[in-house]
Amino acid sequence: MRKKILLLLGICFLLCGCSAEINIEIGNYNISEDIHIYAVADTQAEKDELNMSFRKYMPIYSETVVADTEPDVKLDGVSYYDRTLEETDYGYHYNYTHKFSYNDYNKSTLLRRSFRSAYVERDNSERLIKVYTDNQGIILMDEFPMLSNVTVNIKIDYEVLETNADSVKGNVYTWRFDRNNYKKNIYLKASSVKKSSAGSSSGKPSNPDKPSNPDKPDDPNEPYEPTEPDKPKDPGIHKSTEVDPEAKEKAKFSWIIIPIAIVGFLVVILVVNLVFKGKK
Repeated sequence: MRKKILLLLGICFLLCGCSAEINIEIGNYNISEDIHIYAVADTQAEKDELNMSFRKYMPIYSETVVADTEPDVKLDGVSYYDRTLEETDYGYHYNYTHKFSYNDYNKSTLLRRSFRSAYVERDNSERLIKVYTDNQGIILMDEFPMLSNVTVNIKIDYEVLETNADSVKGNVYTWRFDRNNYKKNIYLKASSVKKSSAGSSSGKPSNPDKPSNPDKPDDPNEPYEPTEPDKPKDPGIHKSTEVDPEAKEKAKFSWIIIPIAIVGFLVVILVVNLVFKGKK
């Protein structure tokens, strides 16, 4: 039977001023989460209490819940985020990361705790990828007044067809939530066909003068051999058609000798026959 653990996620936001950056990278087979939480404490006592509030082992799936009274240890059969911790002058910087399959990502703890409804879908029949949430925004900002702002970055290497992102830089689409503007949704629709890159697939520039061969990819190590009509004529293959004058004279002499020889042969036969008949 699956062990059910209780997690009180967000206790830290009650103790300090916090901000968060959520980076989501959508790949061909996986979706990666990279979560940065910047927690600030006013006093050393708050700082010590703050560090105890962020659990070292946070389950990756929302169906697994952990209470703050439970020991902060790994349990059998439970998957956890990878976590790193950096102490700053004013608090701590926590980083949680994990790589999900498409099928598992909609069970992500982050996704389910941050929004009332949020989905990442891949429609193979329509060749589309869709990311969308409801318009209630980041619900953690309703629950925890000390959470000042959240930035969501979605990196995607596919062609984006529609989006309501606040800003775009290259292939990164960004939404910003703060106390004055957090009741909004995230929407992105992209083609699931990879963008084509310039040049050859090997990453090396192709030879612009080389005739293309659709049946064979360019090989940068293969010597370039031009094809017709660019290929120069091989003088060893294409012979000259001009007739040698001496050979022409010999041919003319042959045509004169041959009839004379034939006539002489016939005369000899005729003489032999006459001699043979005379003897009879």
